[in-house]
Amino acid sequence: MSITPEHRLTFLDNLRCMTVLAVVLLHAACPYSNMIVWWSVREPAKGPLFDILITILVIFVMPTLFFISGYFALPSLRRRTWASFVLAKLKRLGLPLLVVGILFVPIIPYVRVIQTPGHPGFLDFWLQQMATLFRYPLVDYSIQETALAHMGDYSPWHLWYLSLLLVFMLVLVATNAVWKILIKTEESNENQGKESRIVACMGIATLCAALSSGAVNMIYGEMAWLQIESLILIQVIMVPFYLVMFTLGLAANHRQWFADDNFPGSTWKWLCATIVLILLFMGTMDPTENFMLPREPAHALMVAALHALASMSFLGLLLSFYIKRRNHANRLDSSLAKSSYDIYILHLPIILPLQYLFMSIPFPPLAKVVLIFCLTTILCWTISRFVLHGNLLRKVVATALAFILLVTLV
Repeated sequence: MSITPEHRLTFLDNLRCMTVLAVVLLHAACPYSNMIVWWSVREPAKGPLFDILITILVIFVMPTLFFISGYFALPSLRRRTWASFVLAKLKRLGLPLLVVGILFVPIIPYVRVIQTPGHPGFLDFWLQQMATLFRYPLVDYSIQETALAHMGDYSPWHLWYLSLLLVFMLVLVATNAVWKILIKTEESNENQGKESRIVACMGIATLCAALSSGAVNMIYGEMAWLQIESLILIQVIMVPFYLVMFTLGLAANHRQWFADDNFPGSTWKWLCATIVLILLFMGTMDPTENFMLPREPAHALMVAALHALASMSFLGLLLSFYIKRRNHANRLDSSLAKSSYDIYILHLPIILPLQYLFMSIPFPPLAKVVLIFCLTTILCWTISRFVLHGNLLRKVVATALAFILLVTLV
């Protein structure tokens, strides 16, 4: 059974939308976490609730997004020449990276600046940020002195996902000859042994992710980031992990994992395994550990293995649930799914100002997180639906007006 575009897109679009909303929730909770001490808005942490929430979300959100991106990359490559594929990805990934990244992402660090006396206006701050754009080919934030020296430099922040995904797409094109051989391989409709092959493929991917991330963790700390030519920002130990998940998505599409509306194992089994593995992974976390430093080999491999197992199990849980229970869409689902990419791009420059405004409101932290999450989602969804899904002229005019208002009023 081949997968029609409609059948193929529904449950994965719903899953992608949920995952993007989980990213929004993660960032909405950051001011109240003991772990995210560098966030631009900080409020007194209230117990471990938000640390636990953020840890659980980090386990699955970005690996799942890279898996879905890999799944959809292969049919896009099949339909196009390599040149048109590259142009399409530059338009979809590179253009918002430049436009939103340059014009609006500086709002994120500016929220920290306005909390200091005698702060500059946004236009002056934006010009300072632009002065550092492309000035430094490589910045290693794992070195404390370097991190402090470049604290005020431009950063793409959450748009690192777009730049890294664009790199993966270019790698896919560069290895096009290999994938053409795989793509031309005759597909089999035989389902015998399919479930065991899927589990085996996920197992191999887990092993690759664990070994590669663990090996890098022996050199770089877990929270070590590198910034390359200003626009590429990577968490070093996670790059091989994300590449494995992207490649797994390619394999899932090529082998038609979801053609028969089924997925190996029951959802309850995946859920139980995920809970156990998350607890084991969280058991490795030491709040006194310096996450900027490399780990000892045995410790690095253990943490990487549990992280990979928890992430892969979570992916299995989500795929099992969504293909069996969410392989349909109502109008709200369809509208949110259509806007999910825009919500990801827009959410952080909206979340940070809202978090700053909510600092002086005496609401419980949980209420603030829920309100900020809902307001951000609604605002991003509205902008996506009524502005970004319009014609080119509307997009250009709206972008120009938004930037002019920003530099005029702030």
